[in-house]
Amino acid sequence: MNKKLQDLSKLLTIELFKKRTRLETVKKALSTIEHRLQQIQEHIAKISLTRHKQFLCRSYTHEYDQHLEHLQREQTSLYKQHQTLKTSLKDAYGDIQKQLDQRKIIEKIHDSKYPIKSANN
Repeated sequence: MNKKLQDLSKLLTIELFKKRTRLETVKKALSTIEHRLQQIQEHIAKISLTRHKQFLCRSYTHEYDQHLEHLQREQTSLYKQHQTLKTSLKDAYGDIQKQLDQRKIIEKIHDSKYPIKSANN
């Protein structure tokens, strides 16, 4: 029984490592998307300002409108990806917490059933 508990604890440790690696990957992807969203927002602001100036000068603004439309679609897509990654990140945290709880239970069972023998015995 002692060997089985140790093996189970090792398997859970390996699973934890894999899930933490996945968590880091999701965090990096989320960070990348957040950075891209910020860039798009800045770009939209610049183009909107330029378009507004051109509009006041009665210049041709159709190209600016198309570019703004494209950026807004890309922004919407990135927001959806961002939300999906946040959900995935939340799930990954939940999985890791569940795994940690299982490992703690196994170690408590192991420690209570097989107490460490003193050096005198």
